[in-house]
Amino acid sequence: MLNAKSLLCVAALAFGGASAVQATTITWASSVTDSRDGATVTATSTGGSDAAGNALGADDGKSFGIGQGGVALFGFDAAFANEVTLVEGTKGNRSRQEKTVDIYVGLLADYIFGSFDLRLFTYVGTITNASEVTRVALPFGSFDTLALQDIVPAGPVRPNNRVGGPASNGWNVDAIGVMPTPVPLPAGGLLLVGALGGLAALRRRRKPV
Repeated sequence: MLNAKSLLCVAALAFGGASAVQATTITWASSVTDSRDGATVTATSTGGSDAAGNALGADDGKSFGIGQGGVALFGFDAAFANEVTLVEGTKGNRSRQEKTVDIYVGLLADYIFGSFDLRLFTYVGTITNASEVTRVALPFGSFDTLALQDIVPAGPVRPNNRVGGPASNGWNVDAIGVMPTPVPLPAGGLLLVGALGGLAALRRRRKPV
């Protein structure tokens, strides 16, 4: 028969197993459709800030400029939730290039390719390049696509790498990371409940009459 210590060990193992499922690692964008040609590219694309592949994978110092007023949709290898991490290519140097972007999340099934219509997506917020890395909480739900829409700040447009004012290549995306939607383990939860129930029954049995 299991004693109280054994039941506590079972409960701890069950809880630990369930917690391990929730502990997910960040997933980086694996595909992007930009506003200029609507083509899906892969991480093999390299080159200047016009290369959309620069936005894929982890932060590597290369960035993709989505263009003034441009819209870019990013896909991931798994559905995501909770939070998004955006790494901006100008390294937070807003005094040199002013950049602003709107963030949206949604499902690719709700999007018509080539339309760049985000009305069926959920608006998350607006950020600037005041910081190199920005973390933004997402609304409740599970998503598979993140969209960025460049917002041209007020003032005269400046050529790239010129001091002050909006830059002509729009928001620079170095990397976008998300947290995969947690996958529950029903078996682990049942094991935990069963272990705690057994512990309670053992305590009742030991009560003096």
